[in-house]
Amino acid sequence: MNGSVDAPTPSPHYPSTPSPAFTRGATPWFGLRLRPGNSLIGARRAVWTKAQLLSGQHLKSGDEAVEPRQLKPGEARQPQEVYHYLVFDPDMVPTAGDALVRQYQREESDRAKLWIRNTVKARWTEPEVDLALAVSDLIDAHEQRYSEERQAALAQTQCPASVWPHPPTTEPGPSLALQEKVKASLEAASGSFQRLKLLMDSWCALFFWPLDEVAALPSREDFLEAAQLLLGPHPQPVSQGAEGADRINLEPETSNLAPLNIKQFRLNFDGAELLRATAADALDAEVLGNAVPWYRVSREIATKAQFNHWELAFPEVLGQQATQSAGFDLILGNPPWLKVTWADASLLCDFEPLLGVKSARSAVFNKERTKILNRQQNLQEYLCSQRISLGNIAFLNNHKLYKVLRGSQTNLYRNFVVTAWKILGPNRFGGLLHTEGSYDDPNGGLFRLSYYPRLVYHYHFKKELKLFDDVHDQAEFSINVFSRDQSNVYFEQIVNLYHLTTITSSRSHTDPCQPVPGLKTDDGAWNIQGHRDRLVEINGDSLKIFHSLVEDSSKPICSARLLKLHVRQLVEVIDKINNSQKWLPLLEGKYFATELFHESNDQRSGIITRFDNPSFQPNLTRQMIVSGPHFYVGTPLNRTARKNVNIEMLTMKLI
Repeated sequence: MNGSVDAPTPSPHYPSTPSPAFTRGATPWFGLRLRPGNSLIGARRAVWTKAQLLSGQHLKSGDEAVEPRQLKPGEARQPQEVYHYLVFDPDMVPTAGDALVRQYQREESDRAKLWIRNTVKARWTEPEVDLALAVSDLIDAHEQRYSEERQAALAQTQCPASVWPHPPTTEPGPSLALQEKVKASLEAASGSFQRLKLLMDSWCALFFWPLDEVAALPSREDFLEAAQLLLGPHPQPVSQGAEGADRINLEPETSNLAPLNIKQFRLNFDGAELLRATAADALDAEVLGNAVPWYRVSREIATKAQFNHWELAFPEVLGQQATQSAGFDLILGNPPWLKVTWADASLLCDFEPLLGVKSARSAVFNKERTKILNRQQNLQEYLCSQRISLGNIAFLNNHKLYKVLRGSQTNLYRNFVVTAWKILGPNRFGGLLHTEGSYDDPNGGLFRLSYYPRLVYHYHFKKELKLFDDVHDQAEFSINVFSRDQSNVYFEQIVNLYHLTTITSSRSHTDPCQPVPGLKTDDGAWNIQGHRDRLVEINGDSLKIFHSLVEDSSKPICSARLLKLHVRQLVEVIDKINNSQKWLPLLEGKYFATELFHESNDQRSGIITRFDNPSFQPNLTRQMIVSGPHFYVGTPLNRTARKNVNIEMLTMKLI
């Protein structure tokens, strides 16, 4: 991609002619607008109050969990608020609580647990909170400085290229060489960016901490004191324009070396070396790592993990400046539909390929795992992969970071939805493709309670026409358009869609007397014809009707599971059904349900065994375990196993 386009030099192939001259034009360049990284794991502009820290509210979990207040784009931090990434979290170093890790690293695991108990969960003191407030003041100053540096870089690299239907511009704009030079030097030469990123990375890295480095875990006082020295005194804003304003003046700090020398007796890092590492804008990585051990480990982890701190990466959109930061105008995406879990089967198959060739089951993996991990190289690779996976799980399931996901099984797309809410501007829109689990998960009420007021359109698809090659034929997903939080629930829903054209034809349909198309045509093809009655309006009244049918009275109405109604008239039908007598509610407290055997867990524990190719053929009823496909609504005998295929439909006439 070129920053500009030049006219060709005259040659035999390009002779000089009286034809119109070729005009040099600008080529769009997005170098400073694009950023790689992990969109879901990073520090945020979220804050705890001094009162919350002193009372220990930040340590509560489960239903009592309290989320730090998320600052909106353009909103400044209040004087008695501390940035959340200065406060340790009990979910950090998750490998310390893993039973398998403990078999191989018992001593390190005990030390990590001791750190969590004595440091993370220790009650904050007034001096500690005051120190955190002072560090937060420095963070604000560095955020302001880097925001100004980035604004200057954006202005210097701004491309004048126009977009249709605006007329083309003849202004060439900056060269590609200049744009790339500015991009390469902006973050590398910005002392404020480097310092803030290191501090944020250090906090995130504690979720992925290797037990081999347990000795480098910082105390609260060390972490805050090192942060204060790292950030130094207030940086001089670029906007002041004074000579040498592109440097951070360290004179006030170096004049306070006497108090620093006294602190050295109790601090577990080299403060003098830390000052030397931060003497210039560009941090001296080697000196920094030698001075502060947790900064060394954090940099190693962050290099691989690529944490993304949204407000630091895009301060002109999400920062503290009310005059310029208003959030993103539009967010579009197709996030991964993956559950956040740790499963070692694929890794064990890499170590022992025969397990994969033979399609080994859980019980076999349990038997072979210890033998495989007896090899030191396998063990090191296994523990590293597990540490990264458990770190992701701990972060993405953290109730203080993703509170609305509490109670439900975390799926990456849900984390993306929550992240999009936080970075979206007011009166702006986001659109994501994701599965339907959010709307029918019995434990997802808290998520729906926050999603419904934001939702504008919900279009449910069945992938029968194979719109995506990499999605299973039977997969169901939806297009979901949302905005910032609204006061009332009101969104449009269409279900059983097979093609996008059904949406537009339903919205333009005008004949109410025409029959509503079914799922298939008379010829047996999937029906993509639209109809106005396919548009179902979901509001508070609709959810109240759904709630009375599928939820119990203890749950909020606006957390009700969403019913897939093919036509709008079915809302009235369900309302009439609700008015009839219900029998199960009358028996409440007189019955309970159990899962009996857990298909995966009980295979791991050896209670049940699964046979495939050929399938197990029981001779006695006590040899058979009844599972979902064997029975159906009003059909106690629905499917059965056969030797070469998993299941087949039963023909009642042959029984």
